[in-house]
Amino acid sequence: MAIAFVVLSTGAILRSLAGLREVVTGGGLVRAVAQRLNAALDHEWPVPQHPRQATVAPPAPLTGSGDIAASRHGIVQRVDGRAIVAIAARCDIHVTCLVGVGSFVEAGAWLFRITPAPPSAADIRRLTRAVRVGPSRHIEHDPAYGLRLLVDVAIRALSPAVNDPTTAVQAIDQIETALLRIATRPLGTTTLHAHDGTIRLTILRPDWTTLLDLALAEILLYGADALQIHRRLRALLNTLTDTCPPSRAAALPPTKPSSTAPPTPFQTRPWSASPPSPTLRASAAPTRTTDARPAPEPALHHPEEDAARDR
Repeated sequence: MAIAFVVLSTGAILRSLAGLREVVTGGGLVRAVAQRLNAALDHEWPVPQHPRQATVAPPAPLTGSGDIAASRHGIVQRVDGRAIVAIAARCDIHVTCLVGVGSFVEAGAWLFRITPAPPSAADIRRLTRAVRVGPSRHIEHDPAYGLRLLVDVAIRALSPAVNDPTTAVQAIDQIETALLRIATRPLGTTTLHAHDGTIRLTILRPDWTTLLDLALAEILLYGADALQIHRRLRALLNTLTDTCPPSRAAALPPTKPSSTAPPTPFQTRPWSASPPSPTLRASAAPTRTTDARPAPEPALHHPEEDAARDR
């Protein structure tokens, strides 16, 4: 019995160590972050099944007395849209959330703008509790933070101290999957409706161009000398161009530069620029010059010394 217990315990420990090794490696970390990122996308930025048209437009913006401030400082971890919409529908108001998930707010900074009139003090407290503020960001309610972590893994793998472009390519694989899923979802300033179709909440989300810059700009910067990174980024851009909706594909940089259409701010980045080939690098490298020194004079031979040496 004791022997069986020792064998089972040893097997459990070895299995735990094997699972821990899978998580702490670069590829395992990338897969773990990507899994949580995909879950956050489905929960926080779902694909609209039946887009609802607003039957009642929100009132005109109000300044001053309609603003609600934060009671503490920290990172905005979550904005509970359903709770805010329910409160706004009960009070017959429109709420504009002035902060986005993942942003830092100070105590006293404005969280909401209420129109046409502020609700009661109890409802103001309920609205404030719908915005969770904490010390750090969480992937579960902040998909952009998941992209940020994948980018961090990639640029650390590309650092001279690590020099692991394979792990960076694995991170780019997951970034491509995330961007393909994000491309079909509403981004930027988004409105949420009550059951009667009335717009009750306007919430801030990152737009498509911001997410592209977050996902790709730093990887291109730190992987400028890595051929694997350039090949993988070019394949990623080709896939996004062929798969994304036309409105989103228009923001992507062209694989072949065009002189007819003016570039967008995002397209001005050198996405399609290929790194110089090794031949060009060798031809562009400065040649090493040697000091001009006079040739050594030939040695003089004496026949008597040669004959004595032979003897």
